[in-house]
Amino acid sequence: MIPTRQSKRDFLAGVFFALLGLGIVAEAQRIPAMTSGGTGLYTWPGLVPSFHGAIVLLLSLALIWRSTRQGGHRLGTGETVFERAGTPFRTMLVTLVLCLAFALVAVGRLPFWLASFAFLSASFIVLGWEEWRDAGTTRRSLVKVLAIAAAVAIGVHYVFQELFLVRLP
Repeated sequence: MIPTRQSKRDFLAGVFFALLGLGIVAEAQRIPAMTSGGTGLYTWPGLVPSFHGAIVLLLSLALIWRSTRQGGHRLGTGETVFERAGTPFRTMLVTLVLCLAFALVAVGRLPFWLASFAFLSASFIVLGWEEWRDAGTTRRSLVKVLAIAAAVAIGVHYVFQELFLVRLP
């Protein structure tokens, strides 16, 4: 079977997310359990991250399996990673950089609602700019994205701070 560009992209994305899922599960195992007071497994702080990491791992393995059946593991020769994966890989890298900037730079230095607004706005703008430009809807889309980012940032802040009484950084 001749591999398609999509099967190659799926294979590379599957490998990336499998490694990410493994990393999440491994790091979640390092979270100490609160054993005082006779608490059980369900109060362990690493339970939910472990579950989420396992789900990411399982879904990425399914993606790898499906893409391998379509020949995606045959990446070819003479191609760079960007040529193999194309736009989805660049999108994934941009998203990774934005997430790292949010987690390592913005959170803790800015109020959480402002950091969230900046992250969401930057994500929406960077990932949608070309499409907006091609469609000629840049200004309208920009206003819409900023309104959505503001609503989500304020909404998350309100729900966690006021309803769940969780202090945000």
